Amino acid sequence: MYWTAKALFSASDIVFSGGRYMEVYSHRSNKGVKLRALTIIIGIAVNVVLAFLSYKGGLPIYLDSIGTIGVVFIDGLFPGILTAVATNVFYALFNGDALYLGIVSALTAIFTAWFIRRKDIYRVRKIAVYAAAAGFISGGISALIQWGLL
Repeated sequence: MYWTAKALFSASDIVFSGGRYMEVYSHRSNKGVKLRALTIIIGIAVNVVLAFLSYKGGLPIYLDSIGTIGVVFIDGLFPGILTAVATNVFYALFNGDALYLGIVSALTAIFTAWFIRRKDIYRVRKIAVYAAAAGFISGGISALIQWGLL
């Protein structure tokens, strides 16, 4: 009992010690936020440029998930979802149907985060299965959305 109360008292000392704890570690957390924001912006830029090139080139494949997958791999699930949705908002400027496909990009980010958490990224066979499954799932859902729009 004494040790637990002392541990709680020590934790409250850190919190209420005039902000010294926050002064020491806030620089590190601000740097992390800035780097995370930078990777999100780079991911959005990569997605929009590749989507624009595939749209203008008439390519039958959609390359607008490469930046999202990279952001999920580097930063995690929430920044990946943010990248996916923001990409589709920008992509909608030159393709009006892209706004409806934001849910597909968000699902791709969720599937990628699940795959990474399972630690299957170190085997070539598992990566091939991931790529096929992600393509099949996102292609199938996108086809259903496009069919519903027409």
